[in-house]
Formats: sequence, structure tokens, C-alpha cells
Amino acid sequence: MRRVEYLGSDRYVYGSVGGAGATVIAKLPATVATEIAEGSDMEFAVPERALCYFDAATGARQRQ
Repeated sequence: MRRVEYLGSDRYVYGSVGGAGATVIAKLPATVATEIAEGSDMEFAVPERALCYFDAATGARQRQ
């Protein structure tokens, strides 16, 4: 995890996936009590239907 941002009722956790270097941003409710320290490694799972992809050049969301 590179950064944890606290925004009222939500937390945004910024990190990367394995050695691929792909950026991951996870939105978690602030009520989730799990401590997430910057610089730590975390394992998590995401349902495929919840994934969003963006074009690296334009930033536009890609439809799957």
C-alpha cells in the first residue's frame, strides 16, 4: 500500500498489484476496522464485476 486517504465515511487505499505495477485504488467504508499501514503488503479479493478499467493514455473508462 502506497497511501491511505481518509475522507469522512470512506477510506481510499492506493497500491499496486504484484510486480505488474498496475495501480489499484480501493474504496473502503471507514467502519471497516482493519488497520492498513502505508508501505504494508495486503492480500485482498475483488469480484470481477466490481473491476473498472481505464485507458492509460486518455484516462477514459473502458467498457468490458
